[in-house]
Amino acid sequence: MENSKPLVFLSYTDDGAAEAIEIKRRLESELNVKVWEWKNEILVGAPVVSSYSEAVAKSDFMVAVVSPMYWSKQGTKREYDIANAREVELKDTYGDNYHFVLPYIGEWKLPKRADKNYKMAAYTIENLVRSISSQLSPAIMSRSIHSFSEWPNPFVKNGGEIDCLIAIGHNDKQDDLVEEDLGVLGKYINLEERAGHQSHRPAELIPNIANYLHNKSSLYRSETKSIDDCNINSFFECHIDVLLIKHRFDLIRNHNIITLGAGDTNYISRWVLEYYKDTLPIYFRNTSASEDISIRSYSDNKDDLKRDSFSGKDRYSALLAIVPNPFNHEKSIVVAAGLNALSTQASILALSDANELIKNRQPQDSNIAYLVAGVEDRWRAVDYDLKINPNKSN
Repeated sequence: MENSKPLVFLSYTDDGAAEAIEIKRRLESELNVKVWEWKNEILVGAPVVSSYSEAVAKSDFMVAVVSPMYWSKQGTKREYDIANAREVELKDTYGDNYHFVLPYIGEWKLPKRADKNYKMAAYTIENLVRSISSQLSPAIMSRSIHSFSEWPNPFVKNGGEIDCLIAIGHNDKQDDLVEEDLGVLGKYINLEERAGHQSHRPAELIPNIANYLHNKSSLYRSETKSIDDCNINSFFECHIDVLLIKHRFDLIRNHNIITLGAGDTNYISRWVLEYYKDTLPIYFRNTSASEDISIRSYSDNKDDLKRDSFSGKDRYSALLAIVPNPFNHEKSIVVAAGLNALSTQASILALSDANELIKNRQPQDSNIAYLVAGVEDRWRAVDYDLKINPNKSN
């Protein structure tokens, strides 16, 4: 869905057109965003001012290519002023660290505009792309089209098609990653803290996930009378984290993913947990470890965070979360990550059982993340308690 992509409003004048074209190309190819620019978007006969205003109001970022002619044109000055008002609105939603207006200065001399904020000005396209990338997660989450209310969609579509890539942690038989392997993931995966070898216990329950998805697929096919498996274009594969990153990055870009284990044993989990760390209501404070899981509850002041830590006596706690795939926003990633292997097992049980609590969360609560409390017997997770709001008793 096109509207699932973050939207960048591109403001420029003719003397900045070449730079604007390159910015558009880089943003769309590298960050999977949609760029709004007037030559392609304004219909013949449409009112220009209202078209600009509506586009800015729908956008997640505004890039102003501040070329020498920029401040001499009424149109671009108006766009910048509208964007400044939009920034105030978004800071109320996302916090003071969110910057909507991003001027691009390039090699031009910085205009003397004391009334304009150039704090986030970028002098290279590389820095501009990096600046937007660092703020993308709240914009992506605000446009997310998937939650546990729709589970198992999109992993099983209504026609019965399965689309699921399972990522597990590595063991001593695979070489670890080096910086050159990471590419675009380098910003989110810190190799100074190496992931350890993952226990076999999470992988023991992969058949539970497979059976659940297969049963749902069969149910949907029977309802739509698409019984012939040969007509179902399904994908279900399991891969090791380091091998996915090194050799099969195309799978990460093109499929829904279930990643098992925390960031201390699975680099795919580490990437996702770090990418959405400031956005998820339940999160690992250190995404390279599995020391504690924290709960974020907002007061009226969005900058006032209350964190309750679950560790120690709650050692069988786990995070179960669903988020958009940063590389393909029509696809989802589910993270099933515990403080240890048994709690990760418990989160897999919750996912494969598809407890009705997943579908019946209260409207005021987010339906993207849960705290799972595991029940252990003989070094295996045998049951779980799915906590709707960990800051309240269930």
